[in-house]
Amino acid sequence: MSTAAFQGNDVAGVADVERRRCEAWSGEDLSPLEELLDEELWYVHTNGRRDSKRSLIDLLKVGTRTAQRDSLEIQVYGDVAVTTGGLVIAVPSADGTASQTFVSDVLQVWRRRDGEWRLIAQQSTPRAA
Repeated sequence: MSTAAFQGNDVAGVADVERRRCEAWSGEDLSPLEELLDEELWYVHTNGRRDSKRSLIDLLKVGTRTAQRDSLEIQVYGDVAVTTGGLVIAVPSADGTASQTFVSDVLQVWRRRDGEWRLIAQQSTPRAA
């Protein structure tokens, strides 16, 4: 199999885990995130708040939220993949009375460990108007 074919499989694999991450974020069952997020996760929100794997999962337990990709570009470099693109997230407001929607451009780093892709870093930046 050619290097391009291997990379194509890797790109499809990363696209699949990102799809599964968005589905878990948007659903009632957060347990898939245990496998999709790396223990060393560095997750930075559009407001600059930083979360670890544990603090992010705990945050997601409150209220209804959605995550939807509007674009996704994937580059694979061996056991590391970098994704860029747009993400629309709706989360409960701080007081829980309304939903806030954030449209952002996102840079993610995925690491393959033991044959599985896991998100190790994410930086979200508000999209310019």
